Amino acid sequence: MNRVPSCLFSCVLASGCLASSVIAVEPPAEIKAVEVRRDAARADAEKAYHEAQAKADDEALKDLEKLMKIEKKKKTPLLTTELDQRIQALTKEAALLRDEPLMKANAIDERIKRKEFTVEDWDAVVAPVFVLQAREARNATKITVSAGQLYYVVPHPEDAWQAADTIPKVNWQGDKDGFMKLLIYCGEKQNDGLFVTETGPLALGPKDTKWADNVGTLRVKILRVH
Repeated sequence: MNRVPSCLFSCVLASGCLASSVIAVEPPAEIKAVEVRRDAARADAEKAYHEAQAKADDEALKDLEKLMKIEKKKKTPLLTTELDQRIQALTKEAALLRDEPLMKANAIDERIKRKEFTVEDWDAVVAPVFVLQAREARNATKITVSAGQLYYVVPHPEDAWQAADTIPKVNWQGDKDGFMKLLIYCGEKQNDGLFVTETGPLALGPKDTKWADNVGTLRVKILRVH
């Protein structure tokens, strides 16, 4: 279900032979308009596909629930337990298929975990951008997460910062020991992963023991899921 967001179409001008450097220019407005219509059509098609999958799950759930009633009467606990597990799994799957914002966030998370998330993917995420200072243990975002809300933090895949100007740059995942890894806080609680599951004032910063000698910035987008 994951789909790579479309990359921006770019025109290039080259002088001399093919080995010459090329200059990227913005596509004309007419081309951008075509791409917008294409992306909208793709989004509609994907939504319809997910709805069709959810309806198929609904039909399967009806059949499984009928079987459950029969097996309960027969008093066959092993089969009843198996049916119950399958019903629960299908119910969750159908709910997820109808939850488009969560599906999109999950798709981003999967691409990031597989190290397939690109700059073009990041550019395509529609969410506010926050610039995190490496010297700040906690960069406030002015977002307070309330009960029932869900956010997803999308780090820029190529931004890097340093624990000192004499130490190699690392991305949001930090070095092999975890230093300069992006940490996400809600109040005094720290989140595991990029989904914000706690409540309270949201802040982000690098994992370190001292921050005064840190160098650089890291851009993130904070996507409101629910």
